[in-house]
Amino acid sequence: MGRREELYEEIKKSSKEVVTLREMIKFGFWPKDIPLPEINMEMVERKKEVIKKIRELNKELVRERTFDDVVKEIRKERMAESRKRKKLRREEKKRLYEERKAAWAKKREEEIVHVGNKYSGMLHKNETNIEALKRFNLPIIQNHIDLIKELQIDLSTLRWLTYHRDVVSISHYVQFEVPKKSGGMRTISAPKPKIAAAQRYIFENILCNIPSSNCAHGFIQKRSILTNSKVHIEKNPNLIINIDLKDFFPSITFIRVRGLFQKLGYSGQIATLLAMLCTEPHRKEVQVDGDKYYVALGDRVLPQGACTSPAITNVICWRLDSRLNGLARSKGFGYSRYADDITFSIPNKEFRSEIGKFVNTVNKIIKDEGFRINKKKIRILGKHRRQEITGLAVNEGYPTISRKWLRKLKAILYNCKTKGIESQNISYQTLQGMVSFVNMVSPNKANKFREVLSKIKPS
Repeated sequence: MGRREELYEEIKKSSKEVVTLREMIKFGFWPKDIPLPEINMEMVERKKEVIKKIRELNKELVRERTFDDVVKEIRKERMAESRKRKKLRREEKKRLYEERKAAWAKKREEEIVHVGNKYSGMLHKNETNIEALKRFNLPIIQNHIDLIKELQIDLSTLRWLTYHRDVVSISHYVQFEVPKKSGGMRTISAPKPKIAAAQRYIFENILCNIPSSNCAHGFIQKRSILTNSKVHIEKNPNLIINIDLKDFFPSITFIRVRGLFQKLGYSGQIATLLAMLCTEPHRKEVQVDGDKYYVALGDRVLPQGACTSPAITNVICWRLDSRLNGLARSKGFGYSRYADDITFSIPNKEFRSEIGKFVNTVNKIIKDEGFRINKKKIRILGKHRRQEITGLAVNEGYPTISRKWLRKLKAILYNCKTKGIESQNISYQTLQGMVSFVNMVSPNKANKFREVLSKIKPS
């Protein structure tokens, strides 16, 4: 038996304290000047008995526990740990959710993150092509903060002007109908002051800086129906082909307008906001329980009545004009476009047999550029007929106004002079415009009309 085993046996017979003290004395670890402690042998024995009973109880408990008890206990411990982990995950998830919620609320408060269904897809794109903007001397607008500074409005107003709802109680436009010259009614959407101010900024600072096609004559400074007709007078045309584009403004959708501003160099976010300011769906007024609502009847398109709409069409139609003008020049024809009125002038008489083929080619190009021809308004005018281009005849080698229209104006002015302007259901400003139109085309004929107009008192 080794020394360790001997010590264990001695501890069992006496106690650990006794054996320890004896060994310390034996090996000289107990100082001689310190008296030996008294060991209460009764307490030692009681302690030994207690330890013995505890060991016996433990052995008995171990014998009584079954395998199932052990498994249950392990499962219970694992479930407690699992619940603890789940609780920690829930708390962490809740914390992250609250952080994201707070960040999103702050972002919504400080930025524009949504402008309505179908129109918000590019708001996250912030890349601005500054070099492209500088090319046309356009304002550098890189984010919504720059935009509200340029428009001189606050963020809440910008949100209100650019947010789309299918049903609204307040519309940004006043819609009314006017009769078309060809019959039917045309819907005019006149912008209210706040949206009109934003559109005026876009028109003056962005759209007016984009060069217009030489073939476009509508709504461009120093161009008019007069310059439009002179393009074809120079060709001394034998034939005139007039083509009208169907639903011209409604065919320019929000997506096309946004794409235009992106091509100019603006980011997806700014292009979206600019396009929202320049488009509006046609709406119908309805009454529900005495309240008035305006219901969108389709997607957002260019409103006819906004100052930005004609300028946008001229930029979007640049490629259309280029392709149609290239086709015309290849055959020695003249070409021009005034808004949705397209005109070709054909000098040679022999081309009559090829007109159908030519119009089909034109139709394919127009379709390819996202427009449609109004087939009811295709007119082919020979020399024997009044060759009219945007209201002016060119048969005589110079633009003239129809005698019928001049006689009508003369009668209106005479009745206004003799019976009063109220009798003709017309405004003084309209009369001024009609006389100015005559003066633009035929200044000599305008003198007598101006003389009569000067004797009419405004209502």
